[in-house]
Amino acid sequence: MAPLQVIILLLLVRVPGLVNAPGEVTFQPPLGAAWIVTSFLLSHLLLVAAVSFRGRAAMRLMHQPSSSAVLIMATMDRLLSGARWASIGITATHIYLLGIPAILHTALEQTRILRHVPLLSEGLMLAPALLSWIAFWASYYGVEAAQRHRSLPYRLGQGLPAHEMPPLGRYLSMQIRHNYYLMLPLAAAEILEEGGKLLLPTWPWAGWVVGPLSLAALFFLVPWLITRVWLTTPLRGPLRTRLDAMARQHHLRFRNILLWKTHNAVTNAAILGFLPFSRYFLMTDALLETLTDRQIEAVFAHEIGHGVHRHIWWYLISMVATLVAATGMLGLASSLLAARFPWVAADGPQAILALGIAGGFLLFLFPKIAHRFEHQADWFAARHMAAEMAAHPGSEAMAAAALAINVPPDGAEDVVPFFPPETVTLEQYIAGNYPHSNQWAAAQRAEAAAQASVGAEPNEPAAEKRRAVQVAKPEPAAVVNSGPAVLGAEVFVSALDTIIEVAHKSRNKAGWMHPSVNGRIALLRDLAVNRPAVIRFDRDQLFTRLAIAAVLMLGIALQAVAACLPDPKMSHAAAEHSRPTQRASE
Repeated sequence: MAPLQVIILLLLVRVPGLVNAPGEVTFQPPLGAAWIVTSFLLSHLLLVAAVSFRGRAAMRLMHQPSSSAVLIMATMDRLLSGARWASIGITATHIYLLGIPAILHTALEQTRILRHVPLLSEGLMLAPALLSWIAFWASYYGVEAAQRHRSLPYRLGQGLPAHEMPPLGRYLSMQIRHNYYLMLPLAAAEILEEGGKLLLPTWPWAGWVVGPLSLAALFFLVPWLITRVWLTTPLRGPLRTRLDAMARQHHLRFRNILLWKTHNAVTNAAILGFLPFSRYFLMTDALLETLTDRQIEAVFAHEIGHGVHRHIWWYLISMVATLVAATGMLGLASSLLAARFPWVAADGPQAILALGIAGGFLLFLFPKIAHRFEHQADWFAARHMAAEMAAHPGSEAMAAAALAINVPPDGAEDVVPFFPPETVTLEQYIAGNYPHSNQWAAAQRAEAAAQASVGAEPNEPAAEKRRAVQVAKPEPAAVVNSGPAVLGAEVFVSALDTIIEVAHKSRNKAGWMHPSVNGRIALLRDLAVNRPAVIRFDRDQLFTRLAIAAVLMLGIALQAVAACLPDPKMSHAAAEHSRPTQRASE
């Protein structure tokens, strides 16, 4: 959610500079400058103090064994998100109602050097909110450290690697890089545009060249920049070979597969880039050390699904379509209504209305598009894993045996592994000297598959545990008889289950770009056994793309109609110029 809030904050701060001509601020502050600046800074300080107080209370609760870690983390996530929105509201209030831009403009105009620094005024308006967010993360650090300490016995019992919390400085550095990275390309684009304005007196076509060049740099260099701002390194080894083969199988070209270092705090994967030369796959350290190789392949297939279905392009087209339609509607409205309502044609109201339309799209419509695309990538991964199982004899039996062994009974959240791993000390984990859980799980599954293929009876304790699981939760027996389609879905479902359990996140909470985990799992299982559901699903995906294209065409049509109408600003200026002449003749 933070990157979305960064985008909205940047839009709020940039609009006054776009509305007013260089060196001109039309809105004057209603109160004294000292009072407004004090209010701006003090509001953020009080917000930081409130979050810090709640963070310390949550940290104390985390150390109580009877409290729910999932509930505490969910509450803190909501608190931090609400605090960031509050800081955005404070910034917007002081910019648009209390005249902070005019105060900064007046102060900077009195200096010799600072007045010529590009985007300095915007940076000063951003600073209180951005510094407050860093303080919020510092308050969250103690809660996350307590949660990691609390989950240590669970991870050791499950045979998962355990890591100490990174120092506060490295933790804040990671948060800043992961959330503020958009500012670098946007600032570079703005500097290019400012340079183009300086070239206008000698090169009239500078605006037509620099504008598209800055947009191209923004969209095509961002993936490369992200891989440098975030801590990444190329992924190597046998797993990389299999992932490369998977991408070639689906004819998806890319630049590299990178290990994304997050101090083992993030369990996630991502695809970046529009074109093959700037397309990267990222997989976090926590993801690679937590999931089995089969689950990692399913997660990578999900990211390939985003690339095959060109979701990143459709995200861009949807944003462009919204902006084109919004500006077209505003241009048409100003041409038709400027005669009766002159304020409609003013730059200020139009910029604010355009900002409101863009913000509404990002908050309400874009998540619906993103959720549908996430479901499509999930289904792509499930179908890929199903095809892999159908193409390789024995893999279906192995997956079925693994599911039958490793699915816990209903209501048992903290059951011990059915085949407990060897005892591993924390010192061995820190030194990296421990039996890898993925290798151990693969060996156990291979043994189970071999026993199933020859009809051998497993050892008695394991058989008793397996029978207890099947009695408590009979789904694995149904999975065994359902063929590759359901098994392919269940492999991806098992990856989602592992990710959400390790992260201690809510299963029912949907994010800005991701549906809830329970919703994703329910839809996948329905698609795996219900052919009419697949037909409806494909139809909804097609409808989403057609709707985006229709909005884009509507915006282009509105732009064309508005261009054919008289310019309301010129008409209003001509009317104002003719009034003195008429009065003189009277």
